[in-house]
Amino acid sequence: MGASASIRAEVARLRAAAVLLPAEVRAVMAADGAALKKQLQSEAQGVAHAPNLPSAITSTSGLRPDPFYEVGPIEGGAGSLALLYYGNSKTGAVLKDPRFALIRQAEETTRKITAMVERRA
Repeated sequence: MGASASIRAEVARLRAAAVLLPAEVRAVMAADGAALKKQLQSEAQGVAHAPNLPSAITSTSGLRPDPFYEVGPIEGGAGSLALLYYGNSKTGAVLKDPRFALIRQAEETTRKITAMVERRA
């Protein structure tokens, strides 16, 4: 019971601190989303039969109500070439799985926001 109460208190403390941080968090989400976009665009360079794929990779970020960024190829056109990432029944993957870049960036984003919250708390 004591551990549960202390966990609830810590969660409440972090939530209260996070309320003070929306502008700073929004800036981190925008910057880190742009960094992920740049990484995926870099990895998508040089695919002969999909020369427009890098420009089809876009990003958006914000708070709704939780911080987010979404990065990836837009649907349709070059953005429909998911087979380049995952392969299909006839070909293997040509590009690195985007999850690797996302995981690396998400860890960095989490570290930055956690540090912000801890400074405020």
